[in-house]
Amino acid sequence: MKHLRCLGRLFFVSGVVLGIALHSLPRGIAYAQPRSEALPLADLHFHAERGLAPDAVLGAMDRAGVTWAGNGAKGPDGLWRPFVEAAPDRFLPFAGQGAIGARIQAQGEAAWTLESPEIIRYLESLEQGLRDGRFRGIGELFVNNQNSHGVFQSTRYPADSPLMRRLLTLAATYHAPLSVHMDSDPQSIEELERLLPIDRNGPVIWAHCGFWIEADQVRRLMNRHSNLFCELSHRDDRAYGPRFQPVAITGFWRRLKPDWKALLEHHSDRFLIGTDADDLGQFRAIIGFYRKVLSQLAPDAAKRIAHGNAVRLFRLSQ
Repeated sequence: MKHLRCLGRLFFVSGVVLGIALHSLPRGIAYAQPRSEALPLADLHFHAERGLAPDAVLGAMDRAGVTWAGNGAKGPDGLWRPFVEAAPDRFLPFAGQGAIGARIQAQGEAAWTLESPEIIRYLESLEQGLRDGRFRGIGELFVNNQNSHGVFQSTRYPADSPLMRRLLTLAATYHAPLSVHMDSDPQSIEELERLLPIDRNGPVIWAHCGFWIEADQVRRLMNRHSNLFCELSHRDDRAYGPRFQPVAITGFWRRLKPDWKALLEHHSDRFLIGTDADDLGQFRAIIGFYRKVLSQLAPDAAKRIAHGNAVRLFRLSQ
């Protein structure tokens, strides 16, 4: 996502300049008073990676009011070990992002059709890790990142492939949400809609909430699929999609777009906060954006999205 966020910063600065120029004009609509500053947050798009010190991350989390953080590791699953050792009650390690991604790149269709003995062996070890509690989720799986791959290699395979069906079963069996990175093109959405009904007990977290999908489309999908959740990373006002397409759920002055506000409140039990930050400075800025978003929601909805849904999905202690 790094180059997309860099472009986003350029547009963000331009927007700030325009905002200063317009500051003296009547705004017409008053902002809701912030009431989210004290809410503990769960960041469901944080990646363990080499060179990132657990103590530094915990310090940044404390300063930002983030109680829990988790998703896949940028590399081997074992990159999570020092984080969990430092704070087992605060980090939520997912498995499979690097390992499954590498096998997809190396073996292609043989991996996602489960014809590869190597992928079968990995899935057996993944299940053991879920069974003994070492892993709390599965992913992030790059099912379709053709228009959102950033620095990663472009990947696409069926969202309802035998691999994804097996992972959904594991998600249901071990109460381990499945994080899926999937561009919101029609074919991938059709595949996702075939996957979700296979086991309604398997929660699927759509990373980045589909990037550029509109609120009304998300509403229709959530109405049909009770096990679909959306995580909101890369929907902030510094993020842009292909061809500089704006993807933020807010408009000017970080005011929630009406359709997104209505959706977040109507399906407040299905959304999660995420950052997917490139560094800890950006992490703090993104958390600030989502606190502004939460401050515009009804208090009960804000609490669910801030951390309540994560507590429920991951069976966390408060």
